[in-house]
Amino acid sequence: MENDRLALARRIERAEARLVVDIARGVLERSPREGGFLQEFGGGAAVCAGADSPLTKWTAWVCGVPRTSA
Repeated sequence: MENDRLALARRIERAEARLVVDIARGVLERSPREGGFLQEFGGGAAVCAGADSPLTKWTAWVCGVPRTSA
């Protein structure tokens, strides 16, 4: 049961992350904003689509992957 919940949580997180990245990419291509950026890395992305944008966030699509020290 716990594994089912974890698998579902991972699927939801990946879907949300892909959605945020896809929308931010479109917003930034159509209307570049000063200071706006989309940087994908590691298993996630940092998104800044403007100070008042609900898309400005860090999101991950890989849950449960052990972190390693830099």
